[in-house]
Amino acid sequence: MIRYSIVSQDSNESPSSFPAAASRRIVPWEFLTHLVNHKTPVQERGWAIQTYVPTRQMFGKCYADVPYDTEMLQTKSRVCRLEGKEYNLPNIRQFGGVCAMQADFAARVGKSIGVPAAYVSGSGKYGGAHAWVMWVELQAVTQRSIKFSLQSHGRYRGDNYYVGSLRDPQSGKGITDRLLELRLHQVGTDAMAKRHADRLMQLYPQMADELAFDFETHLEYLSGAVALNPWSESAWTALSQLSHGRTSDKDQKQTMSQLLN
Repeated sequence: MIRYSIVSQDSNESPSSFPAAASRRIVPWEFLTHLVNHKTPVQERGWAIQTYVPTRQMFGKCYADVPYDTEMLQTKSRVCRLEGKEYNLPNIRQFGGVCAMQADFAARVGKSIGVPAAYVSGSGKYGGAHAWVMWVELQAVTQRSIKFSLQSHGRYRGDNYYVGSLRDPQSGKGITDRLLELRLHQVGTDAMAKRHADRLMQLYPQMADELAFDFETHLEYLSGAVALNPWSESAWTALSQLSHGRTSDKDQKQTMSQLLN
């Protein structure tokens, strides 16, 4: 299980009181993309709310509410308990399925009750595919920062599922759970600083070309982006490309060392 926490420095809310409706309105959109990206019918969402809102905290344990269909696994889906029945949340929980259904069930329950959640898959030390649920356990939020933990269930320790894969809800591209953790960390620390750094890096190629940046100006610009957001993926990628295959003088090496430190 992955746990990750970012502590808000100026929140007066306790974890037990969150998420109140007023707080949810200022949850950064980068979190909410993992809440709205599902097509679960309204009726099923209502069922999820009635069934799981009372146990909303660490809801992802509902993954285990879906009985495992061993025969479905053994027959490679030729025989399954859900055969001939509608594929919906109540039926999945009643009749069961394999890990893919457990993860789909838990992820859609989470989204239905207002929890950013994701269907994640990966390969373990024994090979073969497996799926589990990952979600954001929101605790406290302010205009500039958020306290949360990134949790998972169904990611069995003994199988060593070191890296999980999921679909980024905004771009549609595949990403790892580690990249998700990095991106949420940036937003949780300071959402506005992260977005400002992203905007700087969007403008960087055009500005560098039009203004004919020399090496020092490149460094100064990228240093500014890193100062805003020390975890900026695009800024660090640009810095690595900038230094690749060239010899730097003493001052340039010192600037690069300061950035790396």
